[in-house]
Amino acid sequence: MIRQTKLSCGIDVITDCLEGAASATLGFWNKVGSRDETQTEHGLAHFLEHMFFKGTETYSAKELAQKVDYLGAYFNAYTSKENTAYYIRCMDQHVYDCADIICDIFFNANFPEDELVKERDVVKQEIALYLDTPEDLCDDDLYQAAFGDPSSLGRTILGTKQSLATFTNEALNRFVHKHYYASNVKFIAVGNIDHDMLCKHLEGFIANTNFHQRSKETQTNIDGNNLSEFTPRTYLRGKDLEQNHIAIGYKTTSYHEEDYFTAQLLSVLLGYGDSSYLNQVIREDRGLAYSVYAHQQSYHDTGMLTLYAGTAPEQSQECFVLLKEALNKVSLDEKQLEKAKNQLKSSFLMGMEKSYNRADHWGSQILQYGKLYSLAQTSSQIDTVTLDHLLSYRDSLRALTPAISVVGEVDNMQLGHIDRRL
Repeated sequence: MIRQTKLSCGIDVITDCLEGAASATLGFWNKVGSRDETQTEHGLAHFLEHMFFKGTETYSAKELAQKVDYLGAYFNAYTSKENTAYYIRCMDQHVYDCADIICDIFFNANFPEDELVKERDVVKQEIALYLDTPEDLCDDDLYQAAFGDPSSLGRTILGTKQSLATFTNEALNRFVHKHYYASNVKFIAVGNIDHDMLCKHLEGFIANTNFHQRSKETQTNIDGNNLSEFTPRTYLRGKDLEQNHIAIGYKTTSYHEEDYFTAQLLSVLLGYGDSSYLNQVIREDRGLAYSVYAHQQSYHDTGMLTLYAGTAPEQSQECFVLLKEALNKVSLDEKQLEKAKNQLKSSFLMGMEKSYNRADHWGSQILQYGKLYSLAQTSSQIDTVTLDHLLSYRDSLRALTPAISVVGEVDNMQLGHIDRRL
């Protein structure tokens, strides 16, 4: 059973009680991500996520890690384009101890200077790892090709080694006070949770912090950093690799629009599962790729459908043509639509058997929509999509010019006009 209560500080607490569950996931989901950064803050949301774990007014980073390990728990965080989450997973009997730990991290992090210096180097290594992961690099290049450098949607989440060097304790605190206010923050707990007891426990902890002093500030995106105009270009990045990594992106729908689930279903038919169009024509029929897929990602004001394949340099042109032809050649009929609906519903229903997945689902949903939809309501929304909707939506994408990114040995590929070589 799901319950929701607003604490006196203004934070919403949402619990999903799973009676008999031996473990739980709990933490803070926040409506702030890399899209909220200005150009001079590039990478700050993600760096802040790291720094929250580097000590509080009571415990050092090492002591926090020791407390979590002693309880057999696990804590982590992530930063996306629009959200940030800080969470802890634990055994049922340690829920309140772990609630104290994640609250201490969230409300009392003090960003010590010595830890800040060390963590810069850690994130530099994370950036180096990312630069050595061409599939991720290709995806970020596609966002840059689609949304451009000035837009925070087109920039990487990690930032750069140059931007990291500018981050200070003052910059971190300024970002927290600007974006981490009550209406942006949700506390989610999934497991064998007593809702009323948890709310009482959280009220007691927060009463001893200064969080109630934070309030929403008036914000003006003076550099236009949060704009999301889709201006498709072709970006190539030459790199000495065994494979070429090719991605094509089409402008699609936000998660507020009627076509949201139509876009998801089209993505499933294009490149999710062994029988999907791209897997069959590129991997099974021709043996051109090991990794090939489609992925639909939506934001509050836009979205993008990505078609991706990694292939040998000498097969790249053939693979690129097959990706470009996919929207024209994918089979769309009633049987295919029913298959896609079953796949989409099963993918999130099966995932909801894990407490973390449930917590992330509810946290992301309430940040996006301001309310929660039951699993039955979500399934019903998927079922409302008709074949006419799907065909019409596919046709609307076929008329669009896509963004393109390629990473690898790119010199012999015929892609038409090249806007930028990275």
